[in-house]
Amino acid sequence: MDLAAVLDAIPKPVAAISAALEVRYANAAFATLLGAGASRDRAAVSAAIQRSATLCAALARASLRLLLSGEARTFRWSADDRPDDVYDVQLTRFGDDAVLLVADSVSEVVQAEDMYARTRSYFYGVLNGLNLGIIVLDEAFRVTFANEDQGRVLAALGLPAVPLELVGRPVAEAYPILNADDWDAAFQQVMTEGRPALHRRIAVGAPPHAAGSTQSPHPVYCALTVLPLADGRGGTRGAVSITEDVTRVVRLEEELVRSERQAMVGQMAIALNHEINNPLTAILGSAEIALSDPKLDRSLIEPMQMVVEHAQRIAAVTRRLRAIEEHQLTEYGGKSGPMMLDLSGAAAPRA
Repeated sequence: MDLAAVLDAIPKPVAAISAALEVRYANAAFATLLGAGASRDRAAVSAAIQRSATLCAALARASLRLLLSGEARTFRWSADDRPDDVYDVQLTRFGDDAVLLVADSVSEVVQAEDMYARTRSYFYGVLNGLNLGIIVLDEAFRVTFANEDQGRVLAALGLPAVPLELVGRPVAEAYPILNADDWDAAFQQVMTEGRPALHRRIAVGAPPHAAGSTQSPHPVYCALTVLPLADGRGGTRGAVSITEDVTRVVRLEEELVRSERQAMVGQMAIALNHEINNPLTAILGSAEIALSDPKLDRSLIEPMQMVVEHAQRIAAVTRRLRAIEEHQLTEYGGKSGPMMLDLSGAAAPRA
């Protein structure tokens, strides 16, 4: 069997080409690939190579390197008029001054890679558009992606706010919002059990407040959840860490609690004013009447004056209590004592 018959029996496009890019042998599949029909005319196939600027240039470079080094060469090529037809072209030495060319169609692979790249780009675009800190983790809980909003949380941790620098690092090291044991527990729950983990609210300490900085020195509050990333076969291929900045929500909740406590203090002040001031008025009035009586025993004058003084003091306290705009606590009876309402900052009683 001659060489032409052998090449024709190969289902892939195959040709033997000289260093001057002249076709010595070519099978029908190679001629068809170049748009020369199924011609066995070597001159026609050689002319078709010359007409393809991309193939001609790539083939010339690869052939020269192959003939000089002796090592097989591969390059990727697509037909000038059919950009979706993509081939991996492999060259091996064929005699002293020629190369054997074998073309493998990789169009489906390239299309799949392109679709994957576009899907990945779209996916990351969506993640970057969310107002959430997103970290994608692989099966070993190493970071494969971190979106732009994650930078704000990193800044709150006092870390460089560059999400790209997290990629490739273990999440416990790259994102120390949790300690290593908590991340290990999350790994077991997500990767082994396939269940979400760590749905909790965390106070992240603010970085040092530099002089002249406009950044708030208050902590940032984050809600952290780690979700399993399914592999489509019933298993888990990794995880997604979602960090939501809930600082505004937490501070609104705190403000609501303060408002409710303030309302309670106000209601208590009204009750105390009613329940204390009524009998206090009677006590104070009786003591003042007694002091105005010229027949009062001298030994009772000083006790009656003390009654008036302390009754007025109690009245002043109830007025301060009613005037409180923001309640504060202070220690009672030393550092280890219980806390009590601080009336020192309340408005002074009216005369």
